[in-house]
Amino acid sequence: MIWKVSKLRLGLNLTLSKENIVSDIDVSKLVLDNESEGLIINIPGAKSAVLQWRFNGGFNYTPDPDKDHVAHVAEHMILGDHGTQRGNEFRRRLALSDSNISGRTDTDEVRYTTICPSYDWSQLLNLMQEIIYKPRITESDLAEAIKHVDSELEKRCVNPYDVLHQRLMLSMGFPVKTDDDYREQLF
Repeated sequence: MIWKVSKLRLGLNLTLSKENIVSDIDVSKLVLDNESEGLIINIPGAKSAVLQWRFNGGFNYTPDPDKDHVAHVAEHMILGDHGTQRGNEFRRRLALSDSNISGRTDTDEVRYTTICPSYDWSQLLNLMQEIIYKPRITESDLAEAIKHVDSELEKRCVNPYDVLHQRLMLSMGFPVKTDDDYREQLF
């Protein structure tokens, strides 16, 4: 699977109140070598930064409908909870600055979001770019990612809200696969 970063969004967060309304927010456009565009939003005095990578690479981009779980597995291979060696190093680096990362796969995109102290965003951005743009994934990373995705889907299969949502969508005529369907395709 080849991913092209469709959107790169970097921003500094600040909780606004009457005492700290900011009028001098700086917004600049960033164009990467692969022509992907992003925004850097600088809010003076911000305590934390949010870095977000969005890829065109969700379930709808898989050419074989019986393999639409590939994007989700790829999300976990790059920076899943088990992580590759480089992914684990990145997670250790995040822990040092009390930062975190989450990943999500949707129908049309794969997304990673990192929240970190504003003083650390530049270093974390460089580390994350290295992992995403030059992944080093082994067969054992693939096996671990498949196990983790299966475990995640298994948990959703017993979550009444997820099951109710899937059944509601099916009853309305939407072509929805259940989490059990996805689990059967993994192996």
